[in-house]
Amino acid sequence: MKYANSSLASCAIDLVSFYTLLNLLGLHSLSGRWNAIFISTVSARILSSAFNFFFNKTLVFKLKGDDVRKTALKYYLLCGTSMALSGSFVALCSYMFVAETAPIVTAIKIIVDSGLFLMNYHVQRKWVFK
Repeated sequence: MKYANSSLASCAIDLVSFYTLLNLLGLHSLSGRWNAIFISTVSARILSSAFNFFFNKTLVFKLKGDDVRKTALKYYLLCGTSMALSGSFVALCSYMFVAETAPIVTAIKIIVDSGLFLMNYHVQRKWVFK
């Protein structure tokens, strides 16, 4: 339950940041759309992952001691992988479905990231915060 709460809060930070940046950058052309999606994905994930790592480290998995650096490295390897998958699938789907507005692209992101949620949980539980 703590992991779900952490994920929901992180998800809210990620989606609000993503949507805001996407609106600011715009989706005017195909190349602009891809750039806007990737810039928004990376920026939003940096913000949400910092919150998520701290929350998971202290409240969910209760990590203490010298393992923090090693755990942070593993966490950010997972985060980078998840971010690359999310950005790639969102960009691909927005192209396939001709999504040209921030609300539609954000809806696509919600679907894509929902699929990544379970994978991230299992990798964090089994490898990152074991």
